[in-house]
Amino acid sequence: MKALLVGTVLFFGAFAMAQTGVVERSKNGKSVVNFRGQNVAPGTRVAVDTGMSSRPATAGGLQKRDHSLNWSVIYSNMKDDTNGFSLDRNNMGVAASYLWNRGFWEIGGGLSFSQTKTGNAEASTNGFHGAGRWNFVANKPGNDMIPYVGGLYGLLSGDVSGNQMAINGGVSWLPFSEIFAIDASLSYVMEERKGAAGPTTKTKGFSIGTGWRILF
Repeated sequence: MKALLVGTVLFFGAFAMAQTGVVERSKNGKSVVNFRGQNVAPGTRVAVDTGMSSRPATAGGLQKRDHSLNWSVIYSNMKDDTNGFSLDRNNMGVAASYLWNRGFWEIGGGLSFSQTKTGNAEASTNGFHGAGRWNFVANKPGNDMIPYVGGLYGLLSGDVSGNQMAINGGVSWLPFSEIFAIDASLSYVMEERKGAAGPTTKTKGFSIGTGWRILF
């Protein structure tokens, strides 16, 4: 009975004193573990999670970032060239996309809608695009400012049809280190468009975009 009582006290004492730490660095089979202000004596044996839990571990317990849903508002100032005749074109649009995140690179696609004004003429355009980006800082928990460069290729339909290519750069900022991010970007855009009747119009110009994303 005495042995049983001692064993019970030791078991619950060890359970009450259990702490969760974060591995800060590891080399040659040795690791430095941060127990967040708790003093742990050298030589103390520490149990390591084998990864059998249903949710993968992330830095500091933050949410993972394997996927993202993105929304943005885009303003473009373009120049149309139709058989040597040029016109300025202002374009306001919205876009939504999905990206699969692998840390330093992301790939996916999405949809867009824009309203175009060229001179006195207006037109609505729908777009479907594939996109990718390269992150200068890995988009992983713990990194909250992610500068990037990227590109997209899209197909246009609606009042005009054609194709679109763009190269872009920008930054994603996670102000709360969790699932919400604010995006800002600058793009150089090239398009070939054609209406229901008429010659092909080639377009070049810049666009700026701002929006937000949800990561999970």
